[in-house]
Amino acid sequence: MLKITKIKRKIMNSIKIKLSLIANLIAIFALIVLGIVSFYFTKTSLYESTLKNQTDLLKVTQSTVEDFRSTNQSFTRALEKDIANLPYQSLITEENIINNVGPILKYYRHSINALNVYLGLNNGKVLLSQKSNDAKMPELRDDLDIKTKDWYQEALKTNDIFVTPAYLDTILKQYVITYSKAIYKDGKIIGVLGVDIPSEDLQNLVANTPGNTFLFDQKNKIFAATNKELLNPSIDHSPVLNAYKLNGDNNFFSYKLNNEERLGACTKVFAYTACITESADIINKPIFKAAYIQVIALIVMISISVILLYFIVSKYLSPLAAIQTGLTSFFDFINYKTKNVSTIEVKSNDEFGQISNAINENILATKRGLEQDNQAVKESVQTVSVVEGGNLTARITANPRNPQLIELKNVLNKLLDVLQARVGSDMNEIHKIFEEYKSLDFRNKLENASGSVELTTNALGDEIVKMLKQSSDFANALANESGKLQTAVQSLTTSSNSQAQSLEETAAALEEITSSMQNVSVKTSDVITQSEEIKNVTGIIGDIADQINL
Repeated sequence: MLKITKIKRKIMNSIKIKLSLIANLIAIFALIVLGIVSFYFTKTSLYESTLKNQTDLLKVTQSTVEDFRSTNQSFTRALEKDIANLPYQSLITEENIINNVGPILKYYRHSINALNVYLGLNNGKVLLSQKSNDAKMPELRDDLDIKTKDWYQEALKTNDIFVTPAYLDTILKQYVITYSKAIYKDGKIIGVLGVDIPSEDLQNLVANTPGNTFLFDQKNKIFAATNKELLNPSIDHSPVLNAYKLNGDNNFFSYKLNNEERLGACTKVFAYTACITESADIINKPIFKAAYIQVIALIVMISISVILLYFIVSKYLSPLAAIQTGLTSFFDFINYKTKNVSTIEVKSNDEFGQISNAINENILATKRGLEQDNQAVKESVQTVSVVEGGNLTARITANPRNPQLIELKNVLNKLLDVLQARVGSDMNEIHKIFEEYKSLDFRNKLENASGSVELTTNALGDEIVKMLKQSSDFANALANESGKLQTAVQSLTTSSNSQAQSLEETAAALEEITSSMQNVSVKTSDVITQSEEIKNVTGIIGDIADQINL
């Protein structure tokens, strides 16, 4: 019994484990899917957040460049306006230009801390105010060949301010950006105003912007960057430029630099190209960190889920043990291993409770049915015993529940009906009559005969009685005739003896007659003997007739 209990517990544990495993697999699958989806959305969110952040930083750089350009352009316009507002007489001669324009150029150079502020005249001379020679007043120079310079030529071609790329000033040996504008007075060209701003100023502004930003000039050379190492001309920046050309302004792109995956975005700022780049780790590290946290959380949740689901499944499957015990008891009962059966004790109102109630109802119904069948079988055995005793009127009256037993009951009762109809009601009475017949006693009959054998037995007895009666009558008649014959023989014998005595004397003559008479005497003796035998038979028949009250 202990072994069976252990097996049952093992089976139950197996079911719990299987259901827990299935539930946990579903939960794990759902959690993994949730983790993957969460990881995907986290990655997308981080990517979009990083993109927005980098784009915002790029916009800061763009705004810085625009402010730098706008400030210098405003300065150039103000200077151009002040010079153009001078009286025409102040601009006719070189001396007047030196005396009237020179102080203005120096003043404005100081106000913006420019490297050079100058006015290129039509004759190729230039009035120059230099930061490197600040102690002196601006002076005219004719050794700079200004008419071949881009800032001079391009300013004459446009009515707006021309801005040069950053270039290396041959005198100062410093990179500068020149803002130039042609000055007209009463429709006549006075000259071209030039302002040299050190590109270092823009570099300092860019260096103070957040992020890894840098600026390309029109020749795709970096002239300003937050990381000054990027200003090294030996560094190949073509991967950034190629990726930018493929993706366009403010679109995030990826590229490789020195076998490192990097992300970037670029946009046009006037004639410049402003870019911001970062290592892909800026996204990958938070993503991997988030993934690591999610994996840890997933493992913890799965562990908790496994434990909780196991105990929950164990709790809700606990009625299975009672159901299995009840079913085992029921099967032992219907297999005749036990005489009693117990119902299943499950008090829950869920499906297990409903199943238990349904099983209990069927257990009780089956128990009643088996008890009903057992009662019918017992009565059938008793009926067979009665039939074995000779009573063919016995019938099975108990109603079994089993359809096969009902059919068997009907077949047996039908068989008994046939036996009663073919034989009779009581075999003992029939046997008794046959024993009397065997003893040549034909006086009794079967009362209330209905079966074929009973009716035949009574008819046989009647026929035997009739036959015996006829034999008795024949014997009596034969006895009477025998008596008469005997009397006649005796008379004949007496007469013969008398004649013998009277004819003794004539014996010889009558030998033939005597011989004949002797033959007659012999035959008469035979007849007498036969008569005696008939008399004996007649006596027997008389006795039989007396026995049957004839």
